[in-house]
This record gives sequence, structure tokens and C-alpha cells, in this order.
Amino acid sequence: MAARQQWLEIDGKTLRTAREQRGLSREALGRLVRYSSKTIERYEDEGRIPRADVPVFARALGLHIESADGAPLTATLDPEIVGQLDRLESGLAVLLEHFGLTAAAAEEERRETPASGRRAL
Repeated sequence: MAARQQWLEIDGKTLRTAREQRGLSREALGRLVRYSSKTIERYEDEGRIPRADVPVFARALGLHIESADGAPLTATLDPEIVGQLDRLESGLAVLLEHFGLTAAAAEEERRETPASGRRAL
């Protein structure tokens, strides 16, 4: 029973339709929710997503997902992880500044440069 509670059963067609209506490929959605496109395909085929990731999927897909009793499902990050992410973000900003880039310019370069042609820092 515990394993079943870790998943939210949701119609795979709903996931697929929401993704397509947002103009997202499986790969693009995967980048937003930090899963591979193959995992996104499996979730759509199986019609379920991990409960802990419901808020992330809901935001990415523009869905409002509620629990059986009508209460919204929520997830929070561990404060220690939030602190680590903040430190990483600050460190990245320093690196970008060192190389004369902004976060937006770095993202644009990443999108335009094939992975095989990226330079190492």
C-alpha cells in the first residue's frame, strides 16, 4: 500500500494534452521537471506521476491538481537544500560575471550551441 501512495494516478491523456497545449515536447517538459524525455513518455503511458512531484508538474503544465478530499497537494523543499541551491546560484552568478556573461546570455548560448560544440570553462 505504501508504494501506491507514492504515485498520483492521472490520466495519461490529460498529461499528454496539457503538455501539447503548452507547446512542450517531452524533452522540454523533462527539462522543466528534471526528468528525461523517456521518463515523461513512461508517465504519460502509465498515467501516473510521483506524488512528491505533483506541484512541479502542475506548474509546468498549468494544471490544478487536488487530492481526493479536495485539498491541494503540496510539496516543500528541505531548507538545507534551498540554502545549497542559493549558494550554487550565487556561485554561478560570480562565474558568469567573470566570463562577462549574464544568465540570460549563457542560456541563449546553450540553446544555440550543440552539446558537442560547447567549450569547457
